[in-house]
Amino acid sequence: MQDTPTADPTKITEEELYRLNIYHAADDGHSEKQLHSLYGLVNEDQDREIISAVYGKKVLDIGAGYGTLSRRLKDAGFEVTAIEPNLHTRELAKKWNDVDELPHGIYQTPFEDNYFDTVILRECVEHLDFPQATQEINRICNTRVLVFQTNLNPFITLARKRIGHEEFNPQKLTYYQINLEKAGFSKQKVKFRDPLAFPLSGGYHTSQLVPHTQAIERFFLSFDKTLTRVLRFTLLSSLICWRYLLVADK
Repeated sequence: MQDTPTADPTKITEEELYRLNIYHAADDGHSEKQLHSLYGLVNEDQDREIISAVYGKKVLDIGAGYGTLSRRLKDAGFEVTAIEPNLHTRELAKKWNDVDELPHGIYQTPFEDNYFDTVILRECVEHLDFPQATQEINRICNTRVLVFQTNLNPFITLARKRIGHEEFNPQKLTYYQINLEKAGFSKQKVKFRDPLAFPLSGGYHTSQLVPHTQAIERFFLSFDKTLTRVLRFTLLSSLICWRYLLVADK
């Protein structure tokens, strides 16, 4: 889909937001259950890697969702601001994680110039008009942008077709790299991860494919981390891994 300003959740109806796949209807009970299964372990490990890449103290979590990352950032001692335009999701973030999310999108924000040291986009860029978003990010961020996102390899494409999952503006890694470079974030590095445990966990959208026992879940997470380290020494990482972390600095 071609980028358009209609991605701004403050300017179109909730019905349109769902129709365009900017918002997704979710089974909240299933999501909560998944956060206490293998996906919860994967999610925590992903957040740990994101947090390890944060620069400075003041952090903006864009599209903060259920508030899990924001809570962990606060627990790690960062000054965190979470924004989330979806009212229902904000309510769950407060209920599940005691995180107060501000009702803003990223296209226009009330923050001062260069206020944040790090801006994080955790699995939300496919919901955005990204070039437009980077204009505001460039204004309010003084150093680092972290994009944690789906790696659109053939496995992901097939899986999405199988479950009928669609996004507003799905793009490959190079799209985000180019647009961040245009916005002034030209020093970039990428880490691919999650070749096995994440797809087996089912994420938020499908069911777990391994038994729901702690020992088995921890085994697959441990094996996944080892496999990730091995793949990073090969050219196969970008073809097999399901997620990546893009670090972009001014």
